Amino acid sequence: MKAGDRVRILKVPPWAEDDSEFLTRTIVEKRLGKIFPIAEVDAWGLMGIGFGEVVGKDRDEVMMWIEPDYLELVESTS
Repeated sequence: MKAGDRVRILKVPPWAEDDSEFLTRTIVEKRLGKIFPIAEVDAWGLMGIGFGEVVGKDRDEVMMWIEPDYLELVESTS
C-alpha cells in the first residue's frame, strides 16, 4: 500500500483509545468498512489516513496512523 491508494478500515486497532484530546476509538469505530485514501506512509510503514473533517478541519490536517494489518486495499494507484 502506498500514498494515493484507497483502503477500507477493517477493524479497530487495540491501541485506539478515546481520551480528553481526541476520540480515536470512536472515530475509527464509526468509519469501519468505509473507504479512504492513504494520505502518507511513514518510515515504519504506518498508513496516514486523514480524519480532519471529523473535527471541522481539512481531511489531511488531522492524521491517524494505522498499521496495514487493519486495512484492506480497495484500489491501487499503480
